[in-house]
Amino acid sequence: MLKAKYCPNCNRTLPLDAFGSNRSRKDGRADSCRECVAKYLAANRETLAKRGRARYAANPETERARRRAYYAANRETVLARDAAYKLANRETIAVKNAARYAANRETELARAAAWRAANSEKIPAMCAAWRAANPARVAAYQAAYLATNQQTRYTKKNDWHDTHKSLITDLYVANILRDHTGLKRSDIPQSLITLKRAHIQLQRELKNEHQ
Repeated sequence: MLKAKYCPNCNRTLPLDAFGSNRSRKDGRADSCRECVAKYLAANRETLAKRGRARYAANPETERARRRAYYAANRETVLARDAAYKLANRETIAVKNAARYAANRETELARAAAWRAANSEKIPAMCAAWRAANPARVAAYQAAYLATNQQTRYTKKNDWHDTHKSLITDLYVANILRDHTGLKRSDIPQSLITLKRAHIQLQRELKNEHQ
């Protein structure tokens, strides 16, 4: 069984695992070694990208079918490669995504809204699964949010309290009763809330008369 192969680009004889797969070849391996292929791709990235876009534009259905077939046959390899790329190029990807969003904001918002509408039932489970798989990142995000938005959250909380207090809403009254009785808000009867609201209104009127 063949254990090594010659690479015509770098003139080296290398182990078979130094060559990528190519089912069209008799030995099932690419003609050039992985290192040479990587160098070629890096040196011709833009040219290859343009060629790929042109091929896709000319034959979109054929290209989509080809990509789906490749993904189905190489799912684990594709996922591992994509994860490694994202990890190594996180900042570059973030800058590109921000630039694309800024240039296509309305389109991106519409696309995101359409996706959420089409996947509304899946989203809660997806979010829960992600949080369960990334507890450290969730904690980091929460800590960063609290540190950045502490004053805003404090202001919003005060605004919320002032609004409900001025209107003497059911929620405001129920919170008062909860604090004084130790009952859960859900266990406080509406009749008691109504009586307490009338009591608060009377207290406010008496206070206004004495001012």
